[in-house]
Amino acid sequence: KGYLTEQTSMASNFRSAVCQRSDLIYDFVCSPCKDDGLNNEAQFFCDECKKYYGNTCVRLHNKLFRTHSVLGRQEVSKWLGYAGLSPMETCDKHSDRKLELLCEDHNELCCHICVSLTHRMCKSIKHIPDLADGLKKQIDFREIPADVDKIITRLEETIKNRTHSKRSLDDSGGKILAEIKSLRKRVNDQLDEIEKQTNVLLQDQLHKAGDLLQEDIYKCTQLHDKINTYLKSIQSKQDDNTFLAYKKCKKKMRAAERLLQQMQELS
Repeated sequence: KGYLTEQTSMASNFRSAVCQRSDLIYDFVCSPCKDDGLNNEAQFFCDECKKYYGNTCVRLHNKLFRTHSVLGRQEVSKWLGYAGLSPMETCDKHSDRKLELLCEDHNELCCHICVSLTHRMCKSIKHIPDLADGLKKQIDFREIPADVDKIITRLEETIKNRTHSKRSLDDSGGKILAEIKSLRKRVNDQLDEIEKQTNVLLQDQLHKAGDLLQEDIYKCTQLHDKINTYLKSIQSKQDDNTFLAYKKCKKKMRAAERLLQQMQELS
């Protein structure tokens, strides 16, 4: 009970802070606001409460009655008190109001709400039944069928031309896409061939470079092993073979120096 009292008080305070706008005419007025002497337009209708609610009051209603069925403006035809209108009679701005007036200042069809909100300062507001009397005798009215026929013919011709242009555009687009796809295939084929040839050349170069490196490894290994062998002979004993090992070791060392120099210059 305390919660309901607090919520009701908050809603009442909020409504009291809103301008009453008593000079505006609404097709449906918020029921709680109306009870408080306020004039706010309803945006919702509760089919169970049979009451209308504005944007603020409907939030309180929905908290208190969560299971009630609330209809919005899109379902205004289901509201209690709604008067059904044909599409021809319905106001574009207020879908539940009938077009009954013409603002001659703006040459605009209006309902009473339109006049109250937008055209109250206009000088010439005419009642549609008065304007309809004798309409069929006016030259402009009699020329309507011919004028409509002309504009319809122009619209149909434009539709035909635009349809043809769109079809041509679609065909051209399809051809361009096909050409792009064909070009892509040709480019891919060329890239595949380039890749194939490059791989052959690369493998050949790698093979040759590998052979040269292997030859250098072989030469270095041969000199390394012979120099090592001669060194061991030199260090093992003192005889004629030691002298021979010494001379051959010196010769191989000179050969190693030349090989290393050559390899350094080529690297």
